[in-house]
Amino acid sequence: MGAVTLGKTLILGVVVLAGCGRAAGPPTYPVSGRVTYQGAPLERGTVLFVPEQGPAAGATIASDGTFRLRTVAGRHWVGVTSVPEPPPDVEPEDYHASPLIPARYNRPHSSGLTAEVQPVGDNRVTFEL
Repeated sequence: MGAVTLGKTLILGVVVLAGCGRAAGPPTYPVSGRVTYQGAPLERGTVLFVPEQGPAAGATIASDGTFRLRTVAGRHWVGVTSVPEPPPDVEPEDYHASPLIPARYNRPHSSGLTAEVQPVGDNRVTFEL
C-alpha cells in the first residue's frame, strides 16, 4: 500500500470513527445537583453516580457546589471526593493532600448517599455532607 493510499485510508478511518459519535448504549438523562459540607457549598471535587445496572457517570463540582451530569435511569450509589488544589509549583501526580471531606464519602457503595434518576421529570438532588 502506497503512502497516499495509506494516508487516505487513515483519514477515512478517522472520519468514520468521528461519525459514530457516542457509542450505542442505554439512554441517559440529565441530573443536576448541589453538594454541601457542614452547611456550606463544597467548592471543589467530583461526584460519581454508580447505577445498579449500566455505566457510571461523574461530574466536577463547581465552586458554588453544583454539578451536572447524564446517567441511566434507576437507583444510583453516589460518591463524593474533594481535595485541596495543588500548589502551582507541584505536579498533580506528585501532590498528596488530606481530603476536605470525610473519606467515607469517597466510595459510592459505602457513602450512604443514593439518588433515584427518573426518565421523566426533574432529576435534581442535594447531598448534605
